Amino acid sequence: ALAAILAGLMFDAFVALGASARAASGTAALLMLSPPLLIFSVLFFTELLSALLCFLVFHRICLHDARGTWQWWWLGCLTGFLFLLPARNIGLTLPLAALALYRLRGPFRRREAGAFALGVSALVVARTAINYVFWGTLVSSPHARLAGWRGWATLTGETATRTLGLLV
Repeated sequence: ALAAILAGLMFDAFVALGASARAASGTAALLMLSPPLLIFSVLFFTELLSALLCFLVFHRICLHDARGTWQWWWLGCLTGFLFLLPARNIGLTLPLAALALYRLRGPFRRREAGAFALGVSALVVARTAINYVFWGTLVSSPHARLAGWRGWATLTGETATRTLGLLV
């Protein structure tokens, strides 16, 4: 269901960018049937939900200019929820927040910018509090922690293995 929603959002985005309905449906189908999305659509991992939320927020910020404090508050909550899923989504959360605040930079949109920032902050604080209650740290946990440096040979071997796996 999440993959189907993501495909519909992609189709809508391609049409909004000027593609014909036929080209948009073919491109959306090709992307959804590509190995990463096709595989993740039948497995229970956070990657597909992260992709859907990221694209949904991007779609609403850039292609359909959302109006109103409630819409921007919800977009802020969704952006903050990206960080709550796994902490590694910080690489998605920060650019989306920066993009939204850039979009809302005018003096007449300060309330919407405040609502967005409040939504992001609420979910980031909730994630930090949950992490602190469970593991006593603000960011890391037994599942998400920095590993020790094991040298260039290990790094090169792991990079080669992952690259070959991606190519296969």
